[in-house]
Amino acid sequence: IEKQGFTIDNPNAKGSCACGDSFN
Repeated sequence: IEKQGFTIDNPNAKGSCACGDSFN
């Protein structure tokens, strides 16, 4: 949940963070 929550909270971060790739 931490990864997802972080991605949702930071849409810009998901682009830079690898976690965003998984969420995307």
